[in-house]
Amino acid sequence: MSRSRRSQKNLADRIPNGVLHELRRLYYDTALAANPVTMAGLIELVSARQIVFGTDYPLQPGKAAVEGLAGLKLPAKDIELIERGNAARILPRWGS
Repeated sequence: MSRSRRSQKNLADRIPNGVLHELRRLYYDTALAANPVTMAGLIELVSARQIVFGTDYPLQPGKAAVEGLAGLKLPAKDIELIERGNAARILPRWGS
Protein backbone atom coordinates (compact mmCIF):
# COMPACT_ATOMS: atom_id res chain seq x y z
CA MET A 1 0.00 0.00 0.00
CA SER A 2 1.39 3.42 -0.91
CA ARG A 3 2.20 5.93 1.80
CA SER A 4 -0.59 8.28 0.65
CA ARG A 5 -3.24 5.55 0.78
CA ARG A 6 -1.99 4.46 4.21
CA SER A 7 -2.21 8.10 5.41
CA GLN A 8 -5.75 8.41 4.08
CA LYS A 9 -6.77 5.19 5.84
CA ASN A 10 -5.23 6.38 9.11
CA LEU A 11 -7.07 9.69 8.77
CA ALA A 12 -10.35 7.93 8.05
CA ASP A 13 -9.86 5.80 11.15
CA ARG A 14 -9.41 8.91 13.32
CA ILE A 15 -12.19 11.02 11.79
CA PRO A 16 -14.81 8.57 10.53
CA ASN A 17 -17.40 11.33 10.00
CA GLY A 18 -15.08 13.47 7.90
CA VAL A 19 -13.15 16.70 8.34
CA LEU A 20 -16.17 18.99 7.87
CA HIS A 21 -17.98 17.23 10.71
CA GLU A 22 -15.00 17.83 12.99
CA LEU A 23 -14.68 21.49 11.97
CA ARG A 24 -18.35 22.02 12.85
CA ARG A 25 -17.65 20.82 16.40
CA LEU A 26 -15.10 23.57 17.14
CA TYR A 27 -15.44 27.06 18.55
CA TYR A 28 -14.04 30.04 16.65
CA ASP A 29 -13.19 33.60 17.64
CA THR A 30 -13.55 36.87 15.78
CA ALA A 31 -9.88 37.91 16.08
CA LEU A 32 -8.93 39.49 12.75
CA ALA A 33 -12.08 37.97 11.26
CA ALA A 34 -14.90 40.40 12.15
CA ASN A 35 -15.55 41.45 8.58
CA PRO A 36 -18.56 40.62 6.39
CA VAL A 37 -16.85 38.12 4.07
CA THR A 38 -15.08 36.06 6.72
CA MET A 39 -18.03 36.04 9.11
CA ALA A 40 -20.46 35.03 6.34
CA GLY A 41 -18.31 31.97 5.67
CA LEU A 42 -17.99 31.16 9.36
CA ILE A 43 -21.74 31.50 9.97
CA GLU A 44 -22.24 29.12 7.04
CA LEU A 45 -20.00 26.57 8.78
CA VAL A 46 -21.22 26.95 12.37
CA SER A 47 -23.93 28.83 14.22
CA ALA A 48 -23.31 32.00 16.21
CA ARG A 49 -23.38 29.76 19.33
CA GLN A 50 -19.86 28.59 18.41
CA ILE A 51 -18.27 31.99 17.85
CA VAL A 52 -16.68 34.06 20.61
CA PHE A 53 -15.29 37.57 20.62
CA GLY A 54 -11.56 37.91 20.07
CA THR A 55 -9.22 40.83 19.38
CA ASP A 56 -5.78 39.39 18.64
CA TYR A 57 -4.33 42.25 20.67
CA PRO A 58 -1.73 43.76 20.15
CA LEU A 59 -1.85 42.93 16.42
CA GLN A 60 -5.30 44.49 16.22
CA PRO A 61 -6.47 47.16 18.66
CA GLY A 62 -9.49 46.16 20.75
CA LYS A 63 -11.43 49.10 19.38
CA ALA A 64 -11.06 47.82 15.81
CA ALA A 65 -12.33 44.38 16.83
CA VAL A 66 -15.36 45.90 18.56
CA GLU A 67 -16.14 48.17 15.61
CA GLY A 68 -15.73 45.31 13.14
CA LEU A 69 -18.21 43.15 15.00
CA ALA A 70 -20.65 46.05 15.41
CA GLY A 71 -20.52 46.69 11.66
CA LEU A 72 -21.72 43.22 10.74
CA LYS A 73 -25.31 42.69 9.72
CA LEU A 74 -26.01 39.95 12.23
CA PRO A 75 -29.14 39.65 14.36
CA ALA A 76 -28.81 41.32 17.78
CA LYS A 77 -29.18 37.93 19.51
CA ASP A 78 -26.17 36.59 17.57
CA ILE A 79 -24.07 39.65 18.43
CA GLU A 80 -24.91 39.17 22.13
CA LEU A 81 -23.88 35.52 21.95
CA ILE A 82 -20.60 36.38 20.26
CA GLU A 83 -19.79 39.35 22.51
CA ARG A 84 -20.51 37.65 25.83
CA GLY A 85 -23.12 34.89 25.91
CA ASN A 86 -21.05 32.06 24.46
CA ALA A 87 -18.01 32.77 26.61
CA ALA A 88 -20.21 32.93 29.71
CA ARG A 89 -21.77 29.59 28.77
CA ILE A 90 -18.54 27.72 28.05
CA LEU A 91 -16.55 29.44 30.85
CA PRO A 92 -19.23 29.79 33.55
CA ARG A 93 -16.69 30.48 36.26
CA TRP A 94 -15.86 33.82 34.60
CA GLY A 95 -19.31 34.54 33.15
CA SER A 96 -21.05 36.05 36.14
